[in-house]
Amino acid sequence: MLKSFIGLSLTAIALISILGNVNQVSILGNVNQEKESFTLLGIKNQINRIQMKKNVPSIVTKGFEEFCSKHTRNPVEVWAERSTMINETTGTVMDAMFKNILGKCIDYSIIGSVPITEKTQIVYVESEHINSPFFWQITVHRSHRGEVISGFNSHTNIGELLTPSLVMKR
Repeated sequence: MLKSFIGLSLTAIALISILGNVNQVSILGNVNQEKESFTLLGIKNQINRIQMKKNVPSIVTKGFEEFCSKHTRNPVEVWAERSTMINETTGTVMDAMFKNILGKCIDYSIIGSVPITEKTQIVYVESEHINSPFFWQITVHRSHRGEVISGFNSHTNIGELLTPSLVMKR
């Protein structure tokens, strides 16, 4: 019974996410956009709104400034200096990809950031290269050592990193 309820709840939440701005999901419950809540099978829940923000930790921008403006190092090499989670080998592998496939970085744009906790946020960035755009999802954590990159994902397809619901909230 509990498994069935959980499965139905997850399906309903997925449906609500897909339907976006609808005010009614009649079979499963009601969505009230004004009050930021929904009722699912008689249980009222708050909608957790994700806000994209433009405030970005300096460690992220420093990496992209060196990469796209100064053309001295790729951002992974800059981040590896202050992170125990990223090593220099990753930067070397990415250098080869930039050199042989994407080409030189021309510019970068901050898409936005999503706060996860008081100390952690995910930053989304597009770096523009001669041959293709490249998208980044960077996890930044404020620790006792200052800002550190605890991990990142990157891809040429933004859909691999950023959900459509986050793109629409920009």
